[in-house]
Amino acid sequence: MKVKHIKEALHGLDDNDQVMITFFLKEHADDVVADDKDKPLTVKEWEKAVEQYERNKYIDQVVSETYGEIIFEIVKERVKK
Repeated sequence: MKVKHIKEALHGLDDNDQVMITFFLKEHADDVVADDKDKPLTVKEWEKAVEQYERNKYIDQVVSETYGEIIFEIVKERVKK
């Protein structure tokens, strides 16, 4: 995802609003491969990784389900009080 898309999605929100976001930077990938003594990813390799991540429906499903579980758990706790 391009940063401009994130900025568009956040446009208009108050600076004190809170959102749940998970994101990775190329630097994170470079740190991972550095641990294995490999060279940093090229821009093309990074773009390929981003594309594969964005197309992975399993990731979206897991994130959505986890989000729902968290929200419902909080609601259950509210009822217990």
